[in-house]
Amino acid sequence: SELLKLENMATVIAGTRKELEEWWDKCYYSELQKKTFRAFSDNVFTEELLEKHEQELEKVREYYRLNEEMLVKVARRQHLWSEFLEFERKAADPNRLFNRGCNLLKEEKARKKLMRELPQVEQAVSEEIEIWEKENSRPFLVGGTRFTEFIKQQWEEYKVNKELEKNQRHIKKTKEMEEEMIYGSKPVTPGKRRFMGTPAKTPNH
Repeated sequence: SELLKLENMATVIAGTRKELEEWWDKCYYSELQKKTFRAFSDNVFTEELLEKHEQELEKVREYYRLNEEMLVKVARRQHLWSEFLEFERKAADPNRLFNRGCNLLKEEKARKKLMRELPQVEQAVSEEIEIWEKENSRPFLVGGTRFTEFIKQQWEEYKVNKELEKNQRHIKKTKEMEEEMIYGSKPVTPGKRRFMGTPAKTPNH
């Protein structure tokens, strides 16, 4: 029936969209680049719409095939970057000293290795992309911007977040110290005890 055909079409298009999103991510498409494919938000499921999606999918796959060497290297850098952020997250965890025990040493060793490797990979990929750009007379886009700009933005974002965390920790510490001063100045209790003791003695006089 016509309804069944429509339902099947919707399922097929949904599957194609999922696949397309995966390929867009592999190619480091920006949100702006994705939005240029307007058919993605069209919900009138027809054969024509499916065809448009298949064409876009083919186009993105072809882009990946032509630039695979560069994209694999960008992915390598991104993997190291994710590992770096994970190490930073663990380092900021106040419970890590209690929970991780002897793993701390291993973790620190791995972190030092990563901190040597990450800038080397960034440098190597940047140089290779620069050669590619000269050969192809156009910028190689990662997340809608040149690779050097892309990594610069990530580092800047990291520094901003780091500063925010530092400020939040400072605010928390200040608040705790203020509370300690307020509640610490409440040795009013011993005075109260003395006061409470006096009436008990009075009747004996």
